[in-house]
Amino acid sequence: MRNQILEIKKRVAEQEDNQKGHITIFEEICRGDLPEQEKSVERLAQEGALVVSAGTETTAWGMYSGLDLAKC
Repeated sequence: MRNQILEIKKRVAEQEDNQKGHITIFEEICRGDLPEQEKSVERLAQEGALVVSAGTETTAWGMYSGLDLAKC
């Protein structure tokens, strides 16, 4: 994830467009007016891990709930 964040920060610094045609959360954060310490690679990597973890927990709970209801 750190390598991806470094690429995004470089692209934002050079004001290049994302070649994939969509803007990521990290690009918005890097372009925003947050203090620089909030835009550090370490901080963004932690936030990225948190987002992935939250998505995993949500999906797991949804699957568990759906399977539990299917037993009825």
